[in-house]
Amino acid sequence: MTIYGTVRDSEARRAWWTVIWIRAITSVTAVADGYEMGVLGAAVVSLRKDLGLSATEVSLVVTSFAVGTILGSGIFGQIADTIGRVWTILATSICLALACVIAGFTRSLIILIVARAMMGAAAGGGIV
Repeated sequence: MTIYGTVRDSEARRAWWTVIWIRAITSVTAVADGYEMGVLGAAVVSLRKDLGLSATEVSLVVTSFAVGTILGSGIFGQIADTIGRVWTILATSICLALACVIAGFTRSLIILIVARAMMGAAAGGGIV
């Protein structure tokens, strides 16, 4: 039995909420990865038309996410070993949000490729 109001009970509640918070953020990162891949298939047609991209340029945009995921998992894995998983997951979530905003507002192919690589790195780092 636990007695409410003790220090031990307070620490247990804080640890429980920390675990819930970490699981929620990790789940969002995993869902964002799957959602991004699903939505991109439908957006490729509009992307080609709106930005006037060739098939090669569209393939670079699509592939940059996968390359970012591969690199991000290795880079953020090392960072997580150094500073801890909680801070790394928070950093990848912020990186993902910023990259999404940048990708959503850009009209430049290079910036779009870099933003998508950042999104991939954040997704790869979020699942480490």
